[in-house]
Amino acid sequence: MATRDFNWDLLFEILSRADLETLRKCRILSRECNALTYKSTFLRSHCERTYTLCGYLIHSLQQGRSYSTFSSIHNPGVNPKSISFDFLPARRVRILAGADIGLFFCQSHEPQTTNYYICKPTTLQWELVPKHDFCNLNCSKHYPYFVMVLTSNPLRFKILRLHTHIGSCTLCCAIFYSDIWGWKQLDDFNLPDPKHLFLFMDATSACGRLHWLTNMLGKDKYRMLSFDQDKESWESISVPDACNNTLVYRINLAVYQGKLAIMGHRRDTATVEVWVMRHNSEDKWWEKIFTFNLDYLGKQQPTATLVSFYECSRGEYSRADFYNFNNGESTIHNLNNFKSYPFNMFSRYLESVYFIHMDYEPVQFK
Repeated sequence: MATRDFNWDLLFEILSRADLETLRKCRILSRECNALTYKSTFLRSHCERTYTLCGYLIHSLQQGRSYSTFSSIHNPGVNPKSISFDFLPARRVRILAGADIGLFFCQSHEPQTTNYYICKPTTLQWELVPKHDFCNLNCSKHYPYFVMVLTSNPLRFKILRLHTHIGSCTLCCAIFYSDIWGWKQLDDFNLPDPKHLFLFMDATSACGRLHWLTNMLGKDKYRMLSFDQDKESWESISVPDACNNTLVYRINLAVYQGKLAIMGHRRDTATVEVWVMRHNSEDKWWEKIFTFNLDYLGKQQPTATLVSFYECSRGEYSRADFYNFNNGESTIHNLNNFKSYPFNMFSRYLESVYFIHMDYEPVQFK
């Protein structure tokens, strides 16, 4: 046993000094190794030893202007304004999508012209992304953009845009490829049932796929749609039977240790059940890994929203809570950028929250 403990300590010391590319590759060695690299103690040590940033970029809109702030418990001394988009040529930009390696897709908010940029804020690098003209008057609902990173070294990525036709439930899909630096239109995808409703416009990225939570109009059952970023194919996936009831559970998708997860909030209590998707070459199944209680947050702020498994944030104008599920302790961080703009972070003004673990190494976009 002593040898085993020593080996894990040694692995901690080695991996906490590894660059991000090596760290991500080592996560597939074993389930235990993967879990180690997601622990808060490990992430803090890794940030200190490798000069990387790990935390959340919180993006909001207020009176037509975009505001961003960085919050982290792994980089406690970092200025919330350390990640800025002021280096882009546009005076005002809106973040349309982001990837956890610190890659962001932005749109300028200039009065007369609209440009699109792919950028890495820590290295102040950016490139113009050409506009696409696949959306036309026959398209009614437009979904957000999504950035999918295929490889980080060398950098290869895709940008996905979905929209639907008027009077149908056909999904139209356009993809930007960094390899050719251009857009292509994929074949339309017909939803399994015309009564499918997307509960959330934003997708959750995990295991090389984008996932959307849906339900059936007039029914109390959840479903999930997944898009494979390599095969560029769609799949309809069921959620755990135990929480597949909209009248009892309010569920949302998340990422737990790199895996797709479902958080099932019981509507009658403050209990949250966490399920993780496991899979092999032949099958997929859901495994319930733990249950916890959010009584603490409910008493302090009834509208608290669980963002991910690194942070539990609540809307008190300019605060974010990092909640420790193991001991129930909460660390409050002030979001300085929001002090002059008092509004509830979880109202309609909060646009997106991005978890990022990024370095300062230059990238080659093209």
